[in-house]
Amino acid sequence: MKEHVCKLKHTSYPTSTSREDLTLKETLKRLFEINANTPGAKQYFYSQAAVRAEKRKQESLGLWWVVHPFSSWRILWDLMMTVIFMIAFLSIPFTACFINMSHDMIRVDSFNLLIYAFCWLDILCNCMSGYYDVNEVVVELAPRKIFIHYLRTFLLLDVISSIPWDHVTLPWRRLPGDDAYHLVGVVNLLNCLKLTRYGYVNSQILQIFQVTKVRKKYRFPVGHHGSLRFSISRSSISITKCSARSCSGFT
Repeated sequence: MKEHVCKLKHTSYPTSTSREDLTLKETLKRLFEINANTPGAKQYFYSQAAVRAEKRKQESLGLWWVVHPFSSWRILWDLMMTVIFMIAFLSIPFTACFINMSHDMIRVDSFNLLIYAFCWLDILCNCMSGYYDVNEVVVELAPRKIFIHYLRTFLLLDVISSIPWDHVTLPWRRLPGDDAYHLVGVVNLLNCLKLTRYGYVNSQILQIFQVTKVRKKYRFPVGHHGSLRFSISRSSISITKCSARSCSGFT
């Protein structure tokens, strides 16, 4: 039998891009697009078809640098900023209260510079991150609307509280006394506006509970008549007063 000799030219067809072949732009684009496994996507998009439609909508805008609120990047960034804000809630008030009294011995204000740097990066990230419009029931990804929404909520507070006022006012610092500049102490309190981000931290912690499916119950004794039962579920936090025979509580 005569051996067959194939005369067709071998043509290589493009296959799926491996992780090694991705450029920096393509990697960031994948991180910025919607991820069906994020808690927000599971909450507001009820099918894979809806997620794919949202992904096509994001690609049609041609703005690869706009971060989807339900993307992998956003959930990782929110997790990191939650930790940073929790540290800031302790270090910034401590600095405002005690740095003026012993600036040479307590160098927490130098440590706060790192926190302020991350806060400015967070401001930049928020200016390029979309948001879910509850009234319109749609994810808004237009840069102009994103900026206006951020301006109406936390932009001014974030900018004012992220300026290192403790370093700006350093030449005018005085120990408490007759020649002390009281206005300097008031200006240093502006950084405490960072505490307005408590609601953001609280929502992120509750989201962590939802993702990890935390369902724990704790009991605390209350006198000799019963106990308080504190429970955290995926949808609510409830406190119940229990006696020897019955329980009554609220959510």
